[in-house]
Amino acid sequence: MRQLLFTRGERRRVITLCSATLPAGAWVERPERVLGAFLQDLIATAPLSTLLGVKVFGWLLWLCPLVVLGRPRSFGGLAASERQLLLDALAAHRIYVVREMPLLFKALASFALLGLPESQARFGVEPRDITAPAWLDAAPGDAP
Repeated sequence: MRQLLFTRGERRRVITLCSATLPAGAWVERPERVLGAFLQDLIATAPLSTLLGVKVFGWLLWLCPLVVLGRPRSFGGLAASERQLLLDALAAHRIYVVREMPLLFKALASFALLGLPESQARFGVEPRDITAPAWLDAAPGDAP
């Protein structure tokens, strides 16, 4: 039932937003697979208030290029350099909630990334897990 809280499109948007907040070289495997599995577990286990926050902030961040950059595009329609420009502009915004909005997606991406033993080894995390997280193993294929 909780899976119905996010449409397929909303899931793809959250994955895109999370992917954009970390450097491309940070991922040891396809970020879509890792983030898709992490998001699936988050939807199944997180409090509803957290999921509502992810959903609302996801929509706001997805649509904010219209206001912040003055471009008639969504976040998904921006080039990588424009996405970074947008994230930098939001980080410097005078309103606290606006500044922190991208950090929610960066935190989600970081939790997913550092849940992988390969990432833990790469970034020198100690102690290190020796097995992949259950949420990654339970992922049904690569579909978000």
